[in-house]
Amino acid sequence: MSCLTCGSASQIHPHTQASLGTKRYYGFGAHLMDVAAMYGAAHGGSSYFTHLIQVHEALGLALRYEDATVLTYLTPKKDWEMVVIAEKPSKAFFTLVHHTLRAYLDDMTLLSFSVAMFFPALNDAPSLPAIARIVERGVPASIRSDISAMELFAHSNVDVDPFVAARNMLPAIRRALARDPS
Repeated sequence: MSCLTCGSASQIHPHTQASLGTKRYYGFGAHLMDVAAMYGAAHGGSSYFTHLIQVHEALGLALRYEDATVLTYLTPKKDWEMVVIAEKPSKAFFTLVHHTLRAYLDDMTLLSFSVAMFFPALNDAPSLPAIARIVERGVPASIRSDISAMELFAHSNVDVDPFVAARNMLPAIRRALARDPS
């Protein structure tokens, strides 16, 4: 999903794009599958995603809600990156995605963002857990682009410390969860 022009939306209103594959993830999803497989092979079959969540929890960069967890990502691609992970798409997963987006809008006044979601395979093929990556994309009124050649072709340029993001985002999501009637 892309929200507003700074979020790379071609229209002013939020909109989404989707893709389905029959054999394998592509792009970043394929990269995650490869990383998880290599990690499991090197660590006696341990789950990359379980350990990723545990590291973030140990650093105070995670919030669990039922069967889902939101991470203030330790190695963000862009400022204010949040990642929601659950074994499968569930009400808790989508609730955390919703409250994370509401925290962007209501608590942080971050109006332009992009969201990418990956879901487990519909068949018995090896697959990813449900993952939502959310990044802030800059001030909508700004004429400056939020992405540079460095970010496109080399390394990410992140100006917001993940620990600062956690101090701001996780309490906002916690408050929203406490108010949630479901």
